[in-house]
Amino acid sequence: MVSYKRDEEFVSRRYSGWNRPTPVRTKKKRPFLKFILFLLFVFSIIYGYIFLLPVLMQKPSVEKTKAGITEVIHSYPDYDIGVSLLDVDSGNKVLEGKQSAFTAASTTKVLTAALTMHEVESGRLSLGKEINGYPISWHLEQMINQSNDDSWKALNYKFGKNKMEQYAKSIGLTSYKYDGNKISADDMTTLLAKLYKNELMNEKNTKTILGYMVNTNDDSFIPAIADTQDIKVYHKYGWYENNIHDAAILVTYKSTWVLSIYTHPKDDGSHSSTSRDIIHKITQATVNQLHQNQ
Repeated sequence: MVSYKRDEEFVSRRYSGWNRPTPVRTKKKRPFLKFILFLLFVFSIIYGYIFLLPVLMQKPSVEKTKAGITEVIHSYPDYDIGVSLLDVDSGNKVLEGKQSAFTAASTTKVLTAALTMHEVESGRLSLGKEINGYPISWHLEQMINQSNDDSWKALNYKFGKNKMEQYAKSIGLTSYKYDGNKISADDMTTLLAKLYKNELMNEKNTKTILGYMVNTNDDSFIPAIADTQDIKVYHKYGWYENNIHDAAILVTYKSTWVLSIYTHPKDDGSHSSTSRDIIHKITQATVNQLHQNQ
């Protein structure tokens, strides 16, 4: 009879170490290395704060658009061109070209809309009140979004010359004239800036009017260049005979600018394609700088 006792004892002695706990390895302390890493961390924070953060936080400058805008204006000596560009946050402004009043065309429909909302908020008018068979709220949308002249005339007729001019003066527009419907590019910029900052009406009504200034019946002027993924455009164009204009609020996550471009050929001829080219080129010169550091 074979005995396995000795073999079992051997296995027990030979492999008893299998069940022993693994020895714990202690890491060598490297205080000098930790100190170096700490210094590198502190250095990167200081470097980023001093050099990188100012670059990232730097806002585009309206003043840097002057050369580009002036070049476009000088390229069209046969045109009267008025340009006003305002940084809404800083208040910095660029004025180039003709700064007297133009025939405003439909751009002053924004002024009529502002007065309408002012009257509503003052309790003297209701958005539900009907004029010519339609509520005022309908006329507002048609006037701004579709540039409906009948709605504009209906509201202007209700207010009249004195009320329109008094309201314009009360909000700082010095060039506006009811007769002939005239305004300067700079006053149009002022109007849009005040609208955007909720200075003409409450926030809810401001959003309503701004909403009408997106996806309008003609986005072929400023929006055709500026309406990119990172620029939100609210605009009101004007086109009456040979007066072709556009005024827009350009919003990015860093800056909000207002750009008004007014054009009229000096020979009083019909050159709509040229006016569109002028507006496109001035818008591009503006957008080139607005995109800086975005």
